[in-house]
This record gives sequence, C-alpha cells and structure tokens, in this order.
Amino acid sequence: MPLLALLAVAHGGMGTPYVIRQVDDLDDYVFDGAIDDWRGVRPMRVTVKNRPGNHLPATASVWLAWDAANLYVAARLPDDDLFTEFTQQDDPLYRQEAFELFVAADGSGSRYLEYQVSARGVTFDARFPQYRRGDEAWDSRWRTAVAVDGTIDEPGDRDRGWTVEVALPWDELCAETALTCDPPPAAGARLRINAFRIERPGRKGMVGLALSPTLRPDFHAWENAAELELR
Repeated sequence: MPLLALLAVAHGGMGTPYVIRQVDDLDDYVFDGAIDDWRGVRPMRVTVKNRPGNHLPATASVWLAWDAANLYVAARLPDDDLFTEFTQQDDPLYRQEAFELFVAADGSGSRYLEYQVSARGVTFDARFPQYRRGDEAWDSRWRTAVAVDGTIDEPGDRDRGWTVEVALPWDELCAETALTCDPPPAAGARLRINAFRIERPGRKGMVGLALSPTLRPDFHAWENAAELELR
C-alpha cells in the first residue's frame, strides 16, 4: 500500500519517548467518542502534522493515557468529506478512510497488534506473530466509540470531522505482544506504537499521516515507531 505522505512531529520516534501519565479516577469519564472528557483525564497530547500541498486539514490530534486496565487513545480528525463505505467487522477499512493503531513491545517487527476504526464505528483488528504474517480471524476485546460531526457518504455537503476513543486492555496487550506485564506494565515501562490517519481527499488518491513517520512506504515498519513511557 503506497504512502503518499507520512509526516509528524520529530520527537517521539526513536530517541525521545512520549511520556504518558497514569490516570487514577475515571468515574466521570463517558466513553462515547466525544473527547471533551479528556481535558479532565490529562493525557499526553501529541499533534500529527501535515505538509502544505497535501490538501488535508492542517493537523490531526492524538491523546494518550493509561490506567491499570487499559491503554487509552483518542483522536480528533478534521474532515470536510466523511467517506467510508465499509460496514462489516474486519472489512479492509484502510482502503478508504480510517484511524489506525499499531502496538508492540519493541521494534523487532514481531508479535504486534493492528487496530482500525472508521467514522462509521466499523472496526478491523489483527495480530501479527511475525512481520506482515497476520491473523485477521483474531478478535480483540478492545472498545471503541466514534462521534461524527457531519454526514457520512454525502459528497454534496461539507462535514467538519470526527473523533474517536479507543481502550486497549492490558491483559490482551501483554498476552499478544512481548510486553513484560503482571498486567498491567509497571510505571516506567516502555512500548512502541504508531497511529495513522488514512484519508482520501476527493475520494481519490490516498494520503497518510503518522504519529511517527515510518521513513519507508510500509505501515508495518517499526524502525521509527513512536516510543511510549508509562508514568
């Protein structure tokens, strides 16, 4: 799959980890796709930047946090034409528009997990015991929620975008990757992650934005994936 643009902030790939904070009290948190609650949760916020000329909104934003049960990810994805025709679990969402996550213990390219969600709330998940040798029949126990500001697959109007929330259970991440966990991992533990926003401007060619640039045309490339440190 060609990547026309994989561009992001420079830090957070190999070298300087993103530090994400543990949250202790989620009693007031509503898992509904609307990410206003995240201001109280106080996660780390990173911005996935675009390059002029790519015809995408200037930024997409990703938030990260964790507690004893889950690794949490949220994203705000501006989009003036919400487009995804897929409706079934494990449909190839990456062929149109989606938010995508890869999670691993390290950059070896083995024992990693892939998660995708579309603006419709349709999901795709797969585990990879080895590089690009995936098991798409595997079903994650992750939770997702999506909130849409606009109308999906109505090309004649102007949309504003969508937001998504994801909860990845630590017991699953610990079982399916090489993370050292009880679970959960202890504070100070590190893991590797990448997040992608897949967009088709004008419903034509694909543009990808990455939390950390892959440096080669491969979503499964781990050499420069972002490193997270749990605090």
